[in-house]
Amino acid sequence: MTTITTISAQPVALLCGDPATSNTAGVGVANTAYLVATDRLPVPATLTGVRVRFGAGGAGHYDVGIYSDVNGVPTTLLAHSAATATSLVTATGVQTPALIGGNLALQAGRYWLALWVDNATDTINRVTGASNMTLVQSGTNAGPLPAAASSLTGLANTTLKPIIIGILLNGWT
Repeated sequence: MTTITTISAQPVALLCGDPATSNTAGVGVANTAYLVATDRLPVPATLTGVRVRFGAGGAGHYDVGIYSDVNGVPTTLLAHSAATATSLVTATGVQTPALIGGNLALQAGRYWLALWVDNATDTINRVTGASNMTLVQSGTNAGPLPAAASSLTGLANTTLKPIIIGILLNGWT
């Protein structure tokens, strides 16, 4: 008799590259959203939060979220942390605000993690180094993350790569 063992892929964190390799603090541009393409999620998973790390807080606000991907382009906002911006007055270190609507079921595929800031005073930990091949885009928006990535003014490739991690239920964080 033959025994068949099924091995299922385990979800990993949705990353913008490896944050442990090289990172430093940088300052974002006021009223700008940064969208970071994730590695492909190999199996369905549940997103419980989006984590970002600040080197220091200032007097600004931020929002984090996740967008769907269509043919390598960020499209629709699936979830985010705040209907209105959250103050960074005392924020330093890791921030993992709750998603509006709670956990989000994701299908296998690629997604875009997003960070929006309204100021140029908060320092954001970011990935540095030429070896990081992560696709990052940015565009301007006066409010928190918009429902459609296409509504960001000037959406284009950028070099600031904020460290943003999607936290998956029962996955590595």
